[in-house]
Amino acid sequence: MVDPSKRSMCKLNMQTKILVTGATGNVGRYVAEHLIKHQVPVVAAMSRPNSSKEKLPEAECRRFDFGDISTYEHALEGVGKVFLIRPPVISDPNAFKPFIERCSVTGITHIVFLSLRGIERNPFPPHYKMRSRLGNRALLIRLCVQAFSCKT
Repeated sequence: MVDPSKRSMCKLNMQTKILVTGATGNVGRYVAEHLIKHQVPVVAAMSRPNSSKEKLPEAECRRFDFGDISTYEHALEGVGKVFLIRPPVISDPNAFKPFIERCSVTGITHIVFLSLRGIERNPFPPHYKMRSRLGNRALLIRLCVQAFSCKT
């Protein structure tokens, strides 16, 4: 149950598109489906949008690859917020720097980064370094241990 005093944090602008990275994965798929269920426009970031479209037919699927800077502009076009999941194959937090900078240039001021429970006390996983890097940005970064814990 969400504390009523914090309920306003759970309200989403139904016109703001949210880019969901990892949209066909274990967590990203559920986040995208939850947003779509609540009529929030979703841009599903996918490495192969043509072959993955059937997984999220209600989402706007766009090609995106953290390692390919040329995919950033189109993926972020018209997007107001980002749900960021660190892909398991990327352990270097510096790999995200170009994407975070592009978000900033594009005017995105809200990124939700899926982290790990207790990460502030465990400096070994890459999530700890990501948190440190993201926390120093001029963007509003919310570190979450659960994706969109708002109950409706």
